[in-house]
Amino acid sequence: MILNISQIKLIHRFRWGEELRKLNPEGFRSVQSPLFFLGFMMSLILGSLTRPAFAENKASVLNSIVSENAVKSALFSPLKIQSKTELKKWQKKITAMKKSPLKIWQTWQLSLQAIKWDESVLAENLLLKLVDETQDLIAKDRIELNLGRLLFTKKDFQGAIDHYQKVSKGSDFWFEALEEEAWSYIRLNQPDKATSKLTTLLSPVFQNAVGPETYYAANYNALKICDYTTVFKNGKLFKERQQVRIRSLEALAKSGVQELLPQALAGMVVGKASYSDYGKEAAVLPRFFWRDSELQDIAHLIKSKTLSNNSETKINEIKNLEKKFSLKMQQMAQSELADYRRVIDKLQIIEAEVIQRLYLDPNLKAKRTEELVPPPTNADVLTFPHDEELWLDEIDSYQSRIKLCPQLKEVRI
Repeated sequence: MILNISQIKLIHRFRWGEELRKLNPEGFRSVQSPLFFLGFMMSLILGSLTRPAFAENKASVLNSIVSENAVKSALFSPLKIQSKTELKKWQKKITAMKKSPLKIWQTWQLSLQAIKWDESVLAENLLLKLVDETQDLIAKDRIELNLGRLLFTKKDFQGAIDHYQKVSKGSDFWFEALEEEAWSYIRLNQPDKATSKLTTLLSPVFQNAVGPETYYAANYNALKICDYTTVFKNGKLFKERQQVRIRSLEALAKSGVQELLPQALAGMVVGKASYSDYGKEAAVLPRFFWRDSELQDIAHLIKSKTLSNNSETKINEIKNLEKKFSLKMQQMAQSELADYRRVIDKLQIIEAEVIQRLYLDPNLKAKRTEELVPPPTNADVLTFPHDEELWLDEIDSYQSRIKLCPQLKEVRI
């Protein structure tokens, strides 16, 4: 007989329950509704793909009002456009402007608003113009990332990949670009290339830089190619690597206090704005917190006030700004924990699906639908098997060859 849903959930909680209670004393919610569970399971079985987090809404695709340099962008304000008619008016106004930092900034803002109002052609044209501009206000890597995201939402996955690959490895945006490139390969049904990208992201050296969505992408891809060992291995990695971070985020979300908050604020006040600037802070505070425009504004205001004459009023204003900084960090921690809960639900469902499949074919007698294709030979290229040891020159250079899922000709029930 086939495992029914209650049996799957029982086995599932046996695997995850204790670890999740250790990982989160208050307990992440598990899938409670059998109908929801069944619906989601069927979508996985039929091979449909849940959209990655960055593509679930336009706000996250925009990555919206985050500036590249707090000092420069503080001179300008974000555009807040209320209709498509107003969007067209701004387009004409910006087109008529002479080249200047303000024009660059407003072109960038207009591209974000164009995405919001479903004017994807206009948004793409504006972003392409920015790529060709000689300017240092908006990072080229950020523009390329948004171009990739725009094309992904238009289902032009190969076009998205082309732009993701232009994001430099030294950029903070490289981690997101690589993850979204992997999603693009998944949508193109090229799991071998997706596996190569995800292998890089799951290297131990990047464990504080990647978010929970990376583990979901890796396990979804592994499920599609029936790499069941990897599914359970990644689940274990997720719990081991994310335990400290989740506990820290829970404490911050609950109390608004974290011992590294003052260091994070001090770094932003002096203009630190990249992953390499924040070691301990990046590991336990909200992901990429230094990009948030509200936090940047607070840091900029504190910096301007510390340069003025000392007074009791100024000291009180700085204290109030520090409270706002902590409150915003608390809100970001709560939002990130919600993402963790969403991803944990999906990881649980994938594991349950694996258990179901293993029950149907316990001895793995079914054969793969294709033979393994050997890697191409090249006199100038050395090929080594992947043994999980990381060499710097191997980063984002992995190649994989995989077989597709085994197919049982008949299943007796």
